[in-house]
Amino acid sequence: MWYYMQDGAQQGPISEEELQSMARDGRLQPTDMVWKSGMQEWQQANQVSVLPFSAPAIPAAPGIPEIPSTPSASDHGSSSYGSSSAAAPSTPSYGAPATYGGAAGGAISDVQITNYLPWAIVVTLLCCLPGGIVSIVYATKSNSAKQVGNFAEAQEAAKQAKLWLTISVGVSLALTLLYVVIIIFSAVASNA
Repeated sequence: MWYYMQDGAQQGPISEEELQSMARDGRLQPTDMVWKSGMQEWQQANQVSVLPFSAPAIPAAPGIPEIPSTPSASDHGSSSYGSSSAAAPSTPSYGAPATYGGAAGGAISDVQITNYLPWAIVVTLLCCLPGGIVSIVYATKSNSAKQVGNFAEAQEAAKQAKLWLTISVGVSLALTLLYVVIIIFSAVASNA
């Protein structure tokens, strides 16, 4: 599965065939960054051999012979081609895709999303079990979405966690108030 970045936003995962189709019809530009599991870093689409882009030709300096391009694994039918003991490339400049532990490029990783998990646990234990459990589920979903960089989903799940937290507390307070009113009426009725 492939991931790609356009206008600073990570997209994917998509299949290789879909990525190739996007490159052919112009939805994927040669300068867009692409990544898949197994790649050391993000690369421009025009530098990935499976995409229908050709790498831009860079003229050699005068007096220096051109170095032939390195064949890809698909040119030789072997997936082990090029797996020498050479040093691994440096850390990706864009980081791994958001689904592998962080926001793409770290550009929006400082988004603050309130974590309602501790309150949801307290409400579950002290007040209202069903609503508290729903609140815990949404708070956990919010934390997971934030961790992988899906901040819109994290924000929505946090709103749902807060909603169910509020519902749980409200229902518990209403039931407690109703219980107190019944006790008071019972005491008044038994004294009369």
